Amino acid sequence: MKKNTNKIGKVKPNPLAWFIYVTGSKIYMSKRNKVIIDRIVFKNRNKKEGCIVLYNHSSNKDHFVTTLSFGFTRVAYVTTSHFYYSKKLSFVLKLARAIPKEQFKSDVSTIKKIKRALNKKVPVAIAPTGQITVHGDALYFDPSIVKLLKMCKVDVYAIRMHGNYYAYPKWRKYYRDVPIHSEFVKVIDKKELETLSDDEIYKRTYDAINVNDRQEQSKYNYQLHSQGLIEGIEDILYQCPKCMQKYQMATSKDLLICNSCGNTVKMNEKGFLEGVSQNYVLMQNEAEWYKWEQRKMIQEINNNTFKLEGKFKLITNLHEQYVLEDAGTGKLVLTPDRFYYEGYIGDEIKTKEFKLDRLVQLPFEVRKHFDIPDDEGYFEFIPTDDENKAKIIQFVQAVEVISAMRQNRSLW
Repeated sequence: MKKNTNKIGKVKPNPLAWFIYVTGSKIYMSKRNKVIIDRIVFKNRNKKEGCIVLYNHSSNKDHFVTTLSFGFTRVAYVTTSHFYYSKKLSFVLKLARAIPKEQFKSDVSTIKKIKRALNKKVPVAIAPTGQITVHGDALYFDPSIVKLLKMCKVDVYAIRMHGNYYAYPKWRKYYRDVPIHSEFVKVIDKKELETLSDDEIYKRTYDAINVNDRQEQSKYNYQLHSQGLIEGIEDILYQCPKCMQKYQMATSKDLLICNSCGNTVKMNEKGFLEGVSQNYVLMQNEAEWYKWEQRKMIQEINNNTFKLEGKFKLITNLHEQYVLEDAGTGKLVLTPDRFYYEGYIGDEIKTKEFKLDRLVQLPFEVRKHFDIPDDEGYFEFIPTDDENKAKIIQFVQAVEVISAMRQNRSLW
């Protein structure tokens, strides 16, 4: 009988590709940050079985650190399907046997691939939040992770990365020389999955990846050095807490300045905010500032005055699944009850409605674009000018707020 060589059975990353990835990660990070790794707990795992490894996601360099942490143990990463729209990344991810998943959407095929990898004794790496924290505090993630863990019935570990937010905050414009520490911890033994409640499993999972660099400053004594320490933060802290004006915040080196009232804030070498100008007004840190902006949104929603709109260019897969095209420009509108795009999609002017009740978060890149997960395809929105560029983070914040209010859960 002819041997079945169907690729569906291949779940472990290509050994040469993994070797290149690990070696490349080591070279890349050695030129940027000192990375200290403690992998003792992971080395002592039961290697006769697969396991799930969760990790906190605080920077776009995390995959280098997690790969260094795994060393030459080949692991199947669960990655966003967004990366497959790049031909180069798609090629690499296929060699690495990565498991694609639509962000913030239920995906049965992903679960099947995860279980197949575990059955082949391959560790599976997952970032439960689905995206990078933009302010350093841990993000909410869907409780469905509990269902996945109970379904898989394997030991659960976590990689706790310390310093990765301080080194590479999502809003940054310049490189920061900050050491990164990575450690493995065991979160849940597979036997405990049968006895722990869903709430207990969720709490253990959340606590395991809840790493906050600001709160660990005294432990690691971080010293932040950069030619533009705070530059870029105005793209997430867009409203002045003194004069309440929006889109007037600007940065220069380590200063955040309101062009409307002169309110000036400095980020010091420990990553904390401090006032500079007379009668300054500031929040304790960027996370609290971000949450304050969201509280203002909540007030507008409760007062029935909230409406957000902007002009964007739409990039979508008009004809082929992983081939993106410029579909035209139009207006994107968000209210507490409706989220829609009105403009060109190809050669026609159409209205595309998005299922707001299913959205929890929006994948995004600061200053560049945000995406809306949807069953009909891939929808990426790129601002047409600087005014609309400043609205990216507002759309992101608003979807988080509306989702939390709809589900009657805490936003933070």
